[in-house]
Amino acid sequence: MNLAEFTSPCSVVFNNKLYLFFSSSGNNGIFCTSSTDGSNWSQVVSIMSLMGSEETYAPRTSASAVVHKGLLYLFWNSNANDGLRYSTFGTSWGAPKNVSAANLHIRAQTSSAVVEFNERIYLFFNGAGQNGTFKTTFADGSWLGVVPLGPAVSGMGFLDATSPAAFTSYDGRELTLTWSGVANDGIWYSSTTDGTIWNVQQPIIDKNQVLYKSGTCGVSYTTQFHTSSGGDFTEPQQALLSGKEFTLIVTGFDTVTFFQSRFGPRTRIFAGEDNYLGVITEILGNEPKKANEVVTGLLSLSLLAVLKRRNVTVEMNPFRWYFGS
Repeated sequence: MNLAEFTSPCSVVFNNKLYLFFSSSGNNGIFCTSSTDGSNWSQVVSIMSLMGSEETYAPRTSASAVVHKGLLYLFWNSNANDGLRYSTFGTSWGAPKNVSAANLHIRAQTSSAVVEFNERIYLFFNGAGQNGTFKTTFADGSWLGVVPLGPAVSGMGFLDATSPAAFTSYDGRELTLTWSGVANDGIWYSSTTDGTIWNVQQPIIDKNQVLYKSGTCGVSYTTQFHTSSGGDFTEPQQALLSGKEFTLIVTGFDTVTFFQSRFGPRTRIFAGEDNYLGVITEILGNEPKKANEVVTGLLSLSLLAVLKRRNVTVEMNPFRWYFGS
């Protein structure tokens, strides 16, 4: 596995499998390998051969990928008309399409950043005229016209031959965009909760500098605690009281089974404005005697979170509790 010069791989989790895409050193397209455990990887395959289509790829650019409504979307720079192309994957790869957003012209030797946010695909790119960073969104099968971010993020500018990166918070409520500053003055970021109104740009590290023809990347990260049976909730409680966001991984069979019977497969959110009785009823139902020590501990943490006006998100697969802001 050899990467093309001045390119970066991208990864995405789809159907419980980690996919890694990269541009090969032969500049002959995008290749992929996958893994279910992070240790054993499948044989590298050419995406172009799987799509059954001859494609052109702009040199010194990187692919980007995102999962949206049950499909994996893969994007790449086309050699033609400084545009972007994409294909989707469910059980097989679909025919490539153009990102048909009006006035989309991406800067040479830069790549797009994609993320799912508010049930849409958000695609960010640096403009061909070095005239700023732009976005377009995809929903219901259509691309909206590109929108410049400059008016929304005052003073924003990008270093030539670098690319933006985007990621969402753990609970999906906030989108963050990072980029390399125009004066090689480091990595900057801005966040939004609605995709329209953005926070004032901030430097990530004071006076840091970025390697020419490089990019940025980011992930959402929170502290994780683990408990199985008879767990000690002291540390999660302290984290909650100190205002920290964290994830609680629960693995006890009896506890997981209890909540599967209560919530089914759906994600459950306890909002900061919920009342205590509603939280108790939602967690315990009509069978409080079946609650073990871990269930009782999770109930106590949830009530404390509501008291502190914090949100709690319960995901069933994998089973974990996220205590957010």
